Amino acid sequence: MRKILLVLILFTYTLIKTRAQENLILNPSFEDMNWCWSYDTLHRHLDFCDLYPFYLTPKNKRVIQNLNEFSRGSYSLPINSSVTFDGYSGPVTYSKLTFAPKKVYVPAGNGDIEPSKDKFAKAEFRLFNALVDTINPNSLLQGTFIKPLQKGCRYRFSSFLKIPNQLDKVAYMVTTSSFGVAFTNDSVYYPSIEEFRSKIKPDIENDSANFFDKVGSFMEFAGVYTAHGGERYFTLGNFRSKDKTKIKPFFNDPQYASNYVSDYYVDDLSLMAIPPDHLKLSLDKDTILCSKDQPLKLAAQRGFDSYKWNTGDTGRTISVSKAGTYIVQADFGCGVLSDTIVVKAYPYKKNQLQIGEQLQKCPEEQITLKAANGYSAYTWSNGQTGAELSTSQEGMYIIQATSPEACLVRDTVQIFNISPPKAVYLGKDTVICLGKSILLDAGNQNTVSFVWNKGSRSQTMEAKEAGNYSVSVSNKCFQVSDTIEVITKDCSPIFIPNVFTPNGDGQNDSFKIRTEDNRTVNLDVYNRWGDKIYSHSNYSDHWTADGIPDGMYFYQITDTEYAKTEKGWLQVIR
Repeated sequence: MRKILLVLILFTYTLIKTRAQENLILNPSFEDMNWCWSYDTLHRHLDFCDLYPFYLTPKNKRVIQNLNEFSRGSYSLPINSSVTFDGYSGPVTYSKLTFAPKKVYVPAGNGDIEPSKDKFAKAEFRLFNALVDTINPNSLLQGTFIKPLQKGCRYRFSSFLKIPNQLDKVAYMVTTSSFGVAFTNDSVYYPSIEEFRSKIKPDIENDSANFFDKVGSFMEFAGVYTAHGGERYFTLGNFRSKDKTKIKPFFNDPQYASNYVSDYYVDDLSLMAIPPDHLKLSLDKDTILCSKDQPLKLAAQRGFDSYKWNTGDTGRTISVSKAGTYIVQADFGCGVLSDTIVVKAYPYKKNQLQIGEQLQKCPEEQITLKAANGYSAYTWSNGQTGAELSTSQEGMYIIQATSPEACLVRDTVQIFNISPPKAVYLGKDTVICLGKSILLDAGNQNTVSFVWNKGSRSQTMEAKEAGNYSVSVSNKCFQVSDTIEVITKDCSPIFIPNVFTPNGDGQNDSFKIRTEDNRTVNLDVYNRWGDKIYSHSNYSDHWTADGIPDGMYFYQITDTEYAKTEKGWLQVIR
């Protein structure tokens, strides 16, 4: 079996749309565990995660002989060694969450708490220990694939290593380049590290010149493996003996050489089948669906053995008529590639081309309609092309154009000719009493402006003084006007007769009082001895001297409007 030397890769995030592949490693980020951390003042121990909250039912377990018990069958130890959680003799996992069921937990304040690369948990490996060599000085972890590897298929293995915080400041800590992975058909278990090393060799091993020495960041260990067929397990760790392990101290102080150790966090394992170089899968960029009446064709690349869409379709292409997220899985024999495309509905909106919905113009005026920029293939309903249209005719105009997303957009505008305002009539010239007023009204008209020669700009104006009053009513295109003369006169005099003849002949039968403006007054009548014989408010020619003899009488007329009183005599003659 050929060993592959791997160049160390510094991990960086690249946020791009890439094809997705199936990760064949079971529990690749150490999340799914049976046992969770608990803690007392002296020791860590394990509690059963399914009993939540697990800290109420401590099992006080510190040693696990079979790592399967710990990891729900996803991991095991390939040599005869127990996992002791008080020390560093085997792989252990940590979490940054407190009291999380089915997650590994270290309480706040414990120095082992550090963020994982992915999700919540990570493994810790001791890749070198100067104190021992015969009793598992190095952490070795055996993991499981979700299905066997296929013969002749190429797979890329990847994991990430990180030096725990602050260990670069510890005199006896060293970095190493010794790390690798071996693939086997069967689960392996050996009674000693020597027998393990004699039987199991790494299929991918890190280049000894490239040390995992970048403090504070996860660094990638990765390589390519061609399967013999049937591999179901992998073993990860340092396969070298103490004397062949490459180390590099943080502090080159010989007095600490006999105590050198090298600890790393390991996280985010993956094994993915590599498609042939000529096979690429991409549904292209997320796109727009113009209309359900214009279905969109989504197509995967040719050359794959089979295709499966999340719609249930199994062809290379599908036609979609509604917005949504579409996923295709393409099988290339050794594995499956998948890609996702998001199809959004085109955001049509009213007056999208910004030509307006209704426009008004003067009958002979020529106006220019201008559609919004950023579109193409502008076409008007009269056959004219381009974003602008000049016209002097009223009517409906339709424009359609193609959006940058290749969607057809249509807008409509109605053009109206403006009509003249209705004729204004303020009425005939008129006379008003001094101190009185008249309300002049130019008429209720829409979309017009009013201008009076007296300065007002309202529809109506109150005229109180003598003079000519004119108003102009106009819109954008037309203007009409009218003028009225207002004359004032003194309406205060009262015309009072001194005789009337209530004999029933129909002539001068009542006492008639006259004013210029036909206003009413209050009337009181007295006989010669001062007795009031008649009284009426708002008098209007009511008194006919019924029941009294002919003769001379005296009146008092009160004009409340002008605040004056008239007194005199009158003669009743029949």
